[in-house]
Amino acid sequence: MDDREWTAEWVGPWAKVSEEGCTPPYPERLELMEEGVFDAPGGPEAGAYFHSGDYRVEEDPLRLVLQAANDAMVTHQVVEKTQELLVLSRDGCRVQYRRVGSD
Repeated sequence: MDDREWTAEWVGPWAKVSEEGCTPPYPERLELMEEGVFDAPGGPEAGAYFHSGDYRVEEDPLRLVLQAANDAMVTHQVVEKTQELLVLSRDGCRVQYRRVGSD
C-alpha cells in the first residue's frame, strides 16, 4: 500500500472524546484532509498547540505526525485506529478522538 492509500484511511473529521495529561490542550476537532494537511476548527484558541498545518502517517510503529503552531513536526504514537484514534505524546499526554459520523 502506498502512502496516499494509507493516508486516505485517516481522512475526515475527528472529535475529541477524552484527554489526559495534556498541556496545552489538544483541539476539540481535527479535520484530516487528503492533501496531507489538517485543520482544527476554532483556530489556536481551540487547540493552543495544534490549529492547522501538515500531517503525515508513519508505519512500524504506527505514528501520526502533526505540525504544531510553532511549525515543529510532533510525533505521536497511535495505539488504536479504527473508528477511534488514541494517540500518545512523548510527554505522557493521551488523547482519544472518534471519527465523526461513526456513532
